[in-house]
Amino acid sequence: MKTFNELTLETKQPIVISDDQGFVVYINQCFTDVYLWDSELIGQTLADIIPSNFHDSHNLGFSRFTMTEISHVANHPINAMVITKDGRAVLSEHYITAQNIEGKWFFTAQLRPLSGENK
Repeated sequence: MKTFNELTLETKQPIVISDDQGFVVYINQCFTDVYLWDSELIGQTLADIIPSNFHDSHNLGFSRFTMTEISHVANHPINAMVITKDGRAVLSEHYITAQNIEGKWFFTAQLRPLSGENK
């Protein structure tokens, strides 16, 4: 598995990294270009970019991972919406990886917008 540093340096796809509490700690320029969020997203929760009807299941997934360290979404592609800064929902393929750094988990989502957008 590639490290976060390797992934962020070599990819031309949008990337968002969160900590184990769901707070955004990093976005790359491509994420800004596609989803319009910039540094104001750093320190905010992933809830800002997840449709509201998925907040509960997302929070449950984080809680389950914290207790078991088993992920049901990592290491395989999933399709889900990403909310842009201007409120549009963009269907995107997510490839999520988890990495434990000095006892703390971080999650990287490498995103690929799929054709078509929904409002």
